[in-house]
Amino acid sequence: MKFYHGGTTTLNFGGYGHSVGTGLWLTQNKDTAISYIDHRKENACLIQIDVDLSKCNLITFDYKGKPWSQPPKEKGYEDCKTTDELVRQAKKNGYDAVMFKNVSDMKGTFNKKFSIVKAAQPSTNIVITKEDQMKVLTGWYWKDLPIITESHFNY
Repeated sequence: MKFYHGGTTTLNFGGYGHSVGTGLWLTQNKDTAISYIDHRKENACLIQIDVDLSKCNLITFDYKGKPWSQPPKEKGYEDCKTTDELVRQAKKNGYDAVMFKNVSDMKGTFNKKFSIVKAAQPSTNIVITKEDQMKVLTGWYWKDLPIITESHFNY
């Protein structure tokens, strides 16, 4: 399945900030991915990635259009309050990939390169923990969005 990652050319499978210890976060909503790009960073970019679900021990949660901060109350995950907590619990339960269907997720970075309305639309997000679960397809640098190749990525 094709997903997008908004960030830098260094793909971090450990997560950032409140997501530390989770994995690499991806979304099928291009505008959501762009909302996570810090355009002040020199290597800021949007990356298109293909995830090989056959290589994932995957668990799926359906958010039914709700935001990332209102997770469904699935058995064994009732105490989780965010997507980050769901991922951490899923990893403890032996999963190496977590899919969130119909989740509304955007960072809220305001800039002219994405649509806030489109970024807030529910879509499918996934967190993966292993490099062999994915293949980088294409990437665009933030400044002028030229196409770059997989060899440009440092992971």
